[in-house]
Amino acid sequence: MKPSNLLISDQGRIVLGDYGLKRLIAPCCYSNEERVLDSLYKAPEEWKQQAVLKSDVWSLGISLRELVLGVHPCSCLTDNQLHSPSIHEYFTPLPAELSAACVDFLDKCVVWDVNERPSVKELMDVSGWESC
Repeated sequence: MKPSNLLISDQGRIVLGDYGLKRLIAPCCYSNEERVLDSLYKAPEEWKQQAVLKSDVWSLGISLRELVLGVHPCSCLTDNQLHSPSIHEYFTPLPAELSAACVDFLDKCVVWDVNERPSVKELMDVSGWESC
C-alpha cells in the first residue's frame, strides 16, 4: 500500500485501490523505477519474503507519514538504512504541531518487530487516531 493507492470519495471516505494488479497482469510493464518506489513501503519482514497481514500496518504508517510530511519519510535512505532496525532514527521528523495521539498512532504503525506491531484491529482501538 502506498499513497497513490488511497482514493478519496466525494464524501471523504478513503478507499483502497490497485492491489498490485499491474505487476500480476502486465509484469512487462512494471518498471524498475516502480519496483524501487514500491520497496520504500515494504515492511521489514517483506524483505525476507515473510509478509503477513501486519505488514500492511507498516505500509499504512509509512503512507500516512508521507501524507503528513508531504515527502516520503525515508526516500533519502540507503538500502542499509532501509533494512536497519534503527530506521526510525533516519525518518524525516514529524511536524511539532501534530497531536501526541497522532504521533503515537503513527509510531505504532512502524514498529520494526512484526510481533510487537499492532494489528489493524488493535490500531482501531488506539484513541486519538482520528486526529491525524
